[in-house]
Amino acid sequence: MNRRTAGTTPSPGPRPPRTARRKRVVLAATALALAGTLALPASGAAAAGEVGAAAYSCANAEFDNGRWYYGYYSGMTAIPSTTGVTSSGIEAQCSLRRASADLGRSDMNPGTVDGIFGSNSQNAMRALQRWVNSTFGSGTVGVDGLPGPESWPYLRMWH
Repeated sequence: MNRRTAGTTPSPGPRPPRTARRKRVVLAATALALAGTLALPASGAAAAGEVGAAAYSCANAEFDNGRWYYGYYSGMTAIPSTTGVTSSGIEAQCSLRRASADLGRSDMNPGTVDGIFGSNSQNAMRALQRWVNSTFGSGTVGVDGLPGPESWPYLRMWH
């Protein structure tokens, strides 16, 4: 026995190839992201092995207790991530699309519903927040471009 092997325990077997481990990690991250428990970094075009943002449907709207829900997030307090996919980001983007259509305001349309609350979504949210303040009174909601506890009730009222 030489110095390198003395006192070491044998390995349990060969390790899977690096690409197999990477695929398992990507699959696990995708499953967590779809469950709304993980925010993934945004990327323009996903490189090999990376998970990019996808377009989501807003077709499953349900009216409950005076508010509309799209099936991605049911709360009223989460602030969506500006850099990764979140369920609250998808929900807010669906709500902004509906508000844009109902009010006839293209400036409230966030563009692609991808769950990332980037600059298009933030600009659309600022337009809605300004509209809320001009309609319901100055200072009703803060104009910061992000949905939060003040803004969610107004996002949920459109359909």
